[in-house]
Amino acid sequence: MKNWLRGKAKRENAENRPLSVDELVSLGRTEDARMALEDRLRGNSRDRRSQVKLAEVLLVLRRPTEALEMYESAAQGYAGDGFHDKARAVLHKMLKVAPNHDKALLGLEQLDRAKERERRRLIVIRQLAGSAEGTARSMDALRLSQLWKKLSRSAVLEALDTRALGRLFEYLELRLVEEGVELVKRGDSLEELYLVAAGRVEVIEKRADGPPVILRAYKPGDVFGEGALLEHRPWSAAHRTSERSRLLCLTPKALAAALPGMPDPRAFLDALRVQRHDASLAAMVRAGEAT
Repeated sequence: MKNWLRGKAKRENAENRPLSVDELVSLGRTEDARMALEDRLRGNSRDRRSQVKLAEVLLVLRRPTEALEMYESAAQGYAGDGFHDKARAVLHKMLKVAPNHDKALLGLEQLDRAKERERRRLIVIRQLAGSAEGTARSMDALRLSQLWKKLSRSAVLEALDTRALGRLFEYLELRLVEEGVELVKRGDSLEELYLVAAGRVEVIEKRADGPPVILRAYKPGDVFGEGALLEHRPWSAAHRTSERSRLLCLTPKALAAALPGMPDPRAFLDALRVQRHDASLAAMVRAGEAT
């Protein structure tokens, strides 16, 4: 008797519960499935699985443009959440619908670059973690891992191979600099190179006939001071932090210690110059003086 009552209760619950999206689709109630998924996404816009399912339902409804937009949103969400393999799978679904879809192809390229950056990060951090030498132990594997996301797109870092990167980070000194600190004055002979890890550094031109002018601002990933360190040139303008910043500094002593272990010292020095901020800034200052 009890078993019969339990079975009856289960049947009644099954009859009263709402149908799942898959059940609605299998019954041909695709429009109902669409509305159910849209209701679900209104409650949780980050539900990537529902986004993908809604795209599939939209395809059944012969609404490919909306389906591709939903696939794109899901792929971007997965990539932003760090689920690159899932993002890649969604982008391939897009290409099945539209084989030459520009955004899908671009998304796959971006994922490939992100995968390569992650590969490089793991190699460099392993090198740094296993290194017992280095003059600046303020930079260790943990701190580099925390800073890597902002640094990984730097033109300088992309120009270096992983071995050179590991060697460089052994000798970089991490400095925490408060807002409003003047790093150098115009004409200073300080021979140091800086890589911005976090924050912002502004180049200031002080004028006698008015307030200081901001000539340039450096963001995370930018390198400045290559002219001072590598060409021994005086600084062409004052540099000041405009917010609390983390700067990675390379000194002459650290550079001299790092170079012998570099696989290609000349390529390493060229990579430090790749942005050429000092040279373009000096030209800008000279042009302003000439007018």
